[in-house]
Order: sequence, then C-alpha cells, then structure tokens
Amino acid sequence: MGDLNINQNVDRTEYLTHLLNDIKSLDFLLENDKIESGIQRIGAEQEFSIVEENYRPSTKSISLLDKINDEHFTTELAVYNLEINLDPQDFTGNGLQLMQQQLDLLLEKAHKAAEKENTKIILTGILPSIRQSDIQSDFLTPLPRYKALDKVMREAKGENFRINISGVDEFHISHDNILIEACNTSFQTHLQVSPNEFTDMYNWAQVIAGPILSACTNSPLLLENELWMETRIALFQQSCDIRQVNHAIRKKQPRVSFGFDWVKNGINDLYKSHISKYKLLITRDISENSLDVIEKNETPKLEALCLHNGTVYLWNRPCYGVGNGVPHIRIENRYLPSGPSTVDEVANLAFWVGVMNAMPEEAKNIWNKMDFVDASSNFTKAARYGLSSQFEWFGENLSAKELILDRLLPLARTGLQKAKINSSDILKYLGIIEDRVRSGKTGSSWTVRAYRNYKKTLSGTEAIIAVTKAMYEWQCTGKPVHEWHTPEKMKVKHEGNYERVDEFMNVSLLTLRENDLVQFGQNIMQWNNIRHLAIENEKEELIGLLTQSLIDKVVREKKDLSKLLIGEIMRTEIVTAAPEMDIKDAVDLMIKANCTCLPIIHEKELVGILTEQDITPFEHKINLNNE
Repeated sequence: MGDLNINQNVDRTEYLTHLLNDIKSLDFLLENDKIESGIQRIGAEQEFSIVEENYRPSTKSISLLDKINDEHFTTELAVYNLEINLDPQDFTGNGLQLMQQQLDLLLEKAHKAAEKENTKIILTGILPSIRQSDIQSDFLTPLPRYKALDKVMREAKGENFRINISGVDEFHISHDNILIEACNTSFQTHLQVSPNEFTDMYNWAQVIAGPILSACTNSPLLLENELWMETRIALFQQSCDIRQVNHAIRKKQPRVSFGFDWVKNGINDLYKSHISKYKLLITRDISENSLDVIEKNETPKLEALCLHNGTVYLWNRPCYGVGNGVPHIRIENRYLPSGPSTVDEVANLAFWVGVMNAMPEEAKNIWNKMDFVDASSNFTKAARYGLSSQFEWFGENLSAKELILDRLLPLARTGLQKAKINSSDILKYLGIIEDRVRSGKTGSSWTVRAYRNYKKTLSGTEAIIAVTKAMYEWQCTGKPVHEWHTPEKMKVKHEGNYERVDEFMNVSLLTLRENDLVQFGQNIMQWNNIRHLAIENEKEELIGLLTQSLIDKVVREKKDLSKLLIGEIMRTEIVTAAPEMDIKDAVDLMIKANCTCLPIIHEKELVGILTEQDITPFEHKINLNNE
C-alpha cells in the first residue's frame, strides 16, 4: 500500500473520465502492437521490519529513511516497516545473481543506518514480536496518503474490521483501523510477459500459485498465536475486506482475493472486470489525458487505471508500466513472504519465474483442462498447511513434496535454461528449493518448532522475543533456512526486556457472571489454582472481581455459600490498567490501591489480568526498585 498517492479532493467525474480514457488507450496500444514484446525482465519489492534492541517494533522508519538516503527505499503503512524497490533485471544470464547482489547491498545500507538508530532490520512475513498495541493508529506512518487511505477504508467498511483465523490457535479480533494489515511484509516479484502470451501466462500463474507458496511459507505466528503456515494470506484478505456484514447476502467481491475465474480475453478485459466489480475507492490529480498522449504518438502512463489497479489486491496482479518510454505488461506475484534470508527469497523468485517460463502446452486454454476452483482451493490449502498440503493437479491428487520435486522443479530448471540463466545460478537457487522441500524446513516450520521449543522453558512473551532474536541472528549468517539449526540445538536462556503490562499479564481468562453462585466461583478458582475471577455482564463488560480473600471473609462470617450469589459479595470498585502501561507504574498502582490483581482493559474490553503471581517470577528482570 506504500505506492498510493491519494487526493480525495479530486473531482470524481473528472477522474472517471481519465479512467475510461485509459481503458481506450490500452485497447489502442494492444490492438496496434505498441506494447513491448519478446523481452523478459524480472523485478522485486522487498518489504522489511524495523525493531528496537529488545526486538519489539520500532517507530523510527522516517528517521531511518533519512539516514539511508537512497531513492530505492520508501515508506510503508506502519512506522516499523520500509520497502526497497529493486531495479528490473533482464531475465537471462546473471539476472538472478545481479538481483541478489543489489538486494544484499541495499539491505547492508539499511543495516548500517539502523545501527546508528540502535535498531535492527528483520525479514519475515509477519514479525513475531508485534503486539496488539503496535497496531493502533499511533503507529500509522505520519504521511497524508496513509491517513487518507485509512479514512477511506474505514468509511467504506462502516464498522470495525473483523479478523477470524483458526489454526493451531484461534485468533479473533475486532479492529478499528487498517493497521493490522501492516503486520504483513512480502517479497513481491514481477515477470514481464508479452501481450499475446498474457492470457495463458496469467492463468498458469494461478495454477502454480498453491504449490509455489507451499514451499515458501514464512508467516505462522500473529500476536502470539500459531495460525496458518502463511497467515499473511488470511490476514490480508480480512484486514482489507470492506464489505459490510449486513450486505453479506449480496455477492460482493472482496478486494483481496485469488480471483474468481480463468482469464480468457487478455489484460484489458481483466481490468474492465475489476472496474465493473470494484467501486472507486481513491482518486488523485492526473497529469495527462492518455488519449491526447497517444494522439501525439507518445507513451501514456495510464495513471488513473494504475491507481485503480493498486486498490484491487489479487495475489497475482496484472500490471501496466512504462520503462525507458516503452510500455510493457507484467504479472506481479504478491503472495511470497519476506525472508527468511535474501538467498531464500531469490531462490523463491527463481523457482517461480522458472516454472512460469516453462509453461507446458497443457496449460494453454486451461479452462478446458482444470477447474478454477481447484487452483483456488490449492492456494488456500498451501497457505494453511504449507508442505503438508495435498493438491488437485490436472485430475491427479498429489502431495506438495511429490508435485514440487517430481513435476515443478524439473519445469523450473527447463524454464531457467530456456531463459539462458547461468547454469551455476540454476544449480544454486533451485538446489535451495530442493533441499528445503526434501528437509521440510521452510521458514514457517522452523519458526513453529523454535517457538514451541522455547515455550518449554520460557513464558509466551519470552518465547516470542527469543524466536525473533534467533531469526535475526540466523539471517545475519546469510544461510538459507534449511541450514538453520533445529530448535533443539538452540540455547533457550533469554533474559528478555520487561517494560510493559502486556508482557506479563495472563490472557487465558476465566470469567463468571454476577448471578453465578459464589461456591461455583470458589471451585473454579480451586480447580485452576488462581485467586481472582473477573465478573462480566451479558455484554462481556467488566463489572466486578471475585477474590479468594472475599470468599475467606464470607467463610469467617459463617455465611451459607451454597445459596450466595457472586453479585452479593464481589468487589465493584476496580482499579484497572492498560496493556501498554509501564510495568513499574502498574506495580506502583497495585501497591497504592492495596490490591493483588489488576484487570487489563483495552477499549472497554477485558483483555488480561495482572496478578502478583504473574510478576513474582520476573522481579529480578523488572528491577522494580530502580526508578
């Protein structure tokens, strides 16, 4: 979303006129063979996360961008992300090698600038250490276009964005801004194609998306929840879904999707379909009338069309562009995640463009040979299960490993040889994919095993920080992820950096209602070895606390617990805290209020409880007496 230049004050009818003119102009360019053909180029955009020394998200993207001082870098939606736009490379010879060299050089420049800011650069599909407080509006990059985009999306939605993802854990959240989308960082790749090949090539890109993704997953954790192997897919689709729930009966298409059918009539028909299905979200000043530009025998930028296309988030997106005054079309692969290492990313790119360039004859006129729903289903399965997926493949049912090793890797090798990529680079990059698939060690599987292993000896918060730290340290080695040590060989001692309430609080909450029996509450506390229960009303609002000390007082007064209701004895004057409160301030608050627990409230919702028992094991790390 970092490339949208928005001006909502532009006259809508004027903008729509430009949009229609752009469609007519593209028709003219296609019909008169004005678009570049017979040349292939590759490109990429690298998104990355910025963290502080404690491996939590940093807010220093703007100052870091100033220190880097390189036009290849640009801002992203959140203040803890930046993006690198790599130069296009010819898809031949040492093109892949040149791309990795530039990527490494630019990231080295970012690392050096980050050191001066006491920050670090991490490549990962979803940064494990992001907290819920890091996706509040305060973390939106303070530029007008991002504020405008957030406003437009919220107004179109008309209600909170709802995220529901079920994996090993279940994640449910209602969120009032689009910043949760900023948890995602990707390595977006581009392949230039000839206009007459676009239909078959685009459909082939859809066919192979699931199998390619299954070998490249790197986003299994979100806000300390273990979800899909590539959680970015579900998160992006839901975080940008502006369809209103009360309109669910209508067949309105989501703006983030895999697509809904095969393409049959070229790129412009795909654009026309998108303009028909998706409302105009944003506008901006257009510097040229594309029809006038064509009349002058010059190349139009098709600004209005490209802006609208930038608000339709297909995982394989059609793109029009102009390079050195010559128009071209590309297929943009948006589903590949950032990381785990740069060599992994370029290997992913090599795998994708190799398979694309070796499109078999059977892939032409694909609608006669494979159901679109099979390709779409394969993509979802890959996002959920990674290399454990089973795919429908031209009438066969194949495992991800079988399909990749026996079918797609040989195709990729053929496709790279066809492009005359250096044989040493083919061996290097496809060898990484083969070793990764044979070992089953993707970025996601490594992260999951590391997280589970750390949780055996560390708290959930400590484990998240430990995983992020280990991820950074392994990235610095430059090794591909399949060579990273297994979690069992890692050191599990980690001191962490304890600053905030949400690094201590218990989020596995047990709650009761005021009309429940005190005796029932007493049993719940005994069974779960706790001394506090939050009491909520029907709207799940906190209205009281039941504590063991209150029950002990009732027992001393020899009252009959068997008929006593919680509402008769619960404490209703409650001191609360926010998740982002400094832990030392929270402890001081507990001491001042003479209480042994603090309910933690976020936007009127109970999100956790902080007790003496939660703090005691870590007092030496908090250094409570050191102001």
